Amino acid sequence: GLGLGMRQADVVEERRRLLKEEQQHQEDVQRRRRQAQQEPPQRAERGSGSVAPAPPPPPRASCEITPGNVVPIRGTDEVMDAVLHSRTTPCTCFECGLALVTLEDADMVICCDCRAVSPVELGPKGGGLGLGMRQADVVEERRRLIEEEQSKRIHVAIRHQQQAMRKANQHQHHHDHWG
Repeated sequence: GLGLGMRQADVVEERRRLLKEEQQHQEDVQRRRRQAQQEPPQRAERGSGSVAPAPPPPPRASCEITPGNVVPIRGTDEVMDAVLHSRTTPCTCFECGLALVTLEDADMVICCDCRAVSPVELGPKGGGLGLGMRQADVVEERRRLIEEEQSKRIHVAIRHQQQAMRKANQHQHHHDHWG
């Protein structure tokens, strides 16, 4: 589980591991469906019409919540971006009661602790299944993501400044030499 004493990097890594595990499970389900579709169909009983074709497997980044109810899975990167830009909504896991946040347009959330799927209370928005993050971790994670973004911007600004200085020095050297 994602314990309270875990470092943020460990929490993010654990979420990525859980998502990969869920994707592997979905791929296994799809493979079994494809195998079932390749088996010869059973003969229809007399008078019942033809055998209904099996539904196509869901797209790779999706999850079958209930039979026939396939929704897109919104991954870790998307949730982290939403946290960074304050585009999250609070919700609660119906199974364990944990206070979570997920994408503001998600219809459902998967709990980071117990992995139960719960509806997001504001009704269907067409946003699929968002990964849940503990509300208690959001402030710290947002601060870390903002610092990371600022650090990237600073490094880009320094590189641009260094390039401008090199050009200015080359121009000055050229001017001094040919002056």
